[in-house]
Amino acid sequence: MSTAPRIEIDVRGFRGQEMFRRIRDVVSQYCGKELRANILTDDQPSLPQVKAFCAMSGCKYDVRDKEGYWEVRVEGDACSCR
Repeated sequence: MSTAPRIEIDVRGFRGQEMFRRIRDVVSQYCGKELRANILTDDQPSLPQVKAFCAMSGCKYDVRDKEGYWEVRVEGDACSCR
């Protein structure tokens, strides 16, 4: 069982490169450390890119449909996200 706290990256209302810059800025701080995060987005068209970003970063992810937004639960070592 993981002891790392789960952080929240709320990018609801952001689109495109600004959304990914915000996610990358937070995730890159966890290089070499265990990352446990919930990415909250209301941009359904970007979900494939968010999933690809997580996979490229070397993290496992799970997408959950919430009411009016999506929660992407991310876990792993994000050293590949740069």
